[in-house]
Amino acid sequence: MGGEAHATNRRSRRRLARLLVFIVGACLVIDSRSSASEKRTRRAWSSAHVARGVQHELRLKPSDSLKCTLVINGFHRQVSLTILVMNYVNMGVFSRVVVNWCNPQRAPVLLRAVLKELGIERQVHLVEQLNSSLNSRFDPRLVYGSQCVAVSDDDVFLQEESILRALKVWESTPDRLVGFFPRSHHGGSEPSGYVAKPTERYSIVLTKFMILHSKYFSLYHDDHMRAVREYVDEKNNCEDIAMNFLVAKHVESAPIYVQETRKMDFGGISGLYRLPHHFPQRSKCIRDISRLMVGAHLSYSSIAVGETGEVAFKVDETVHWAGEVEEQLWDIFYKSFDPQIGLPQITLRIRNMISKAGGNGR
Repeated sequence: MGGEAHATNRRSRRRLARLLVFIVGACLVIDSRSSASEKRTRRAWSSAHVARGVQHELRLKPSDSLKCTLVINGFHRQVSLTILVMNYVNMGVFSRVVVNWCNPQRAPVLLRAVLKELGIERQVHLVEQLNSSLNSRFDPRLVYGSQCVAVSDDDVFLQEESILRALKVWESTPDRLVGFFPRSHHGGSEPSGYVAKPTERYSIVLTKFMILHSKYFSLYHDDHMRAVREYVDEKNNCEDIAMNFLVAKHVESAPIYVQETRKMDFGGISGLYRLPHHFPQRSKCIRDISRLMVGAHLSYSSIAVGETGEVAFKVDETVHWAGEVEEQLWDIFYKSFDPQIGLPQITLRIRNMISKAGGNGR
């Protein structure tokens, strides 16, 4: 009888913990719906050749010796952040997962609750910044002891095999930037504007998901970059453009774009790209940062890396989810989350449901 009572108590505690997770998440979704416009405003503050010799290995994993840290930036998307962190931990691709939370006005309560309920708190290093500076995503302290670093936003869903392919590409040329979201600029060595949808060549990869060497984190926070960091804080934008200029200055080569036709953007109605001033501001950033970083020039590339090797660059393809995305993702999370089946089965359920729901995006 004592054993049965003990087992019943354990089950009761699990149900209570799961209920608390659901209550936290439901409150966050309701809050997200009621203050969406406020959050959008606050969030707004907020070479031409790929290295040869890697084509035949692109389907393979990176070498076992490659230890890569993932830094995922978070601000207000509690549900998508939690889903992505669970997915990355389950992949086992990264030696360390760091969440850089940049909203001192609000805590990542859902993530905390889920990590505790699943017993994976020690697999995720949660850093809660004292301010919302975008420069903090390149804080060298986040990546201490790592050379390979993957930087990600909290609203991008990628396939595991694509991430492995990108890591393999980066391992073959670790001084370059490698990413999944290409952009470009007008004006060559004297940039005059930002190109959001390049068609023939690219010169920038976004921090939506970017792989780079950790040495650039230290260089970004060096004294010679002070004016650029102050500019990023003033505009609350364009830290990714600044990093592209910084790396281009040191390697004099374009970044490397890895094609992924199944990637999804959960930005929805809160995405920066929907703000009317976003693209003019990005063009101004291109011009201003170019002047601030004397001797730094973005380079173009018309080559991408596909599933079988080098291919000609073509227009980037991304599925943008529409509507109240956090609500959609909460529904998926609610239907999938069950601590008793374990993290692998939970993430499998979530991935399958996201893939099916992807057709509702645009």
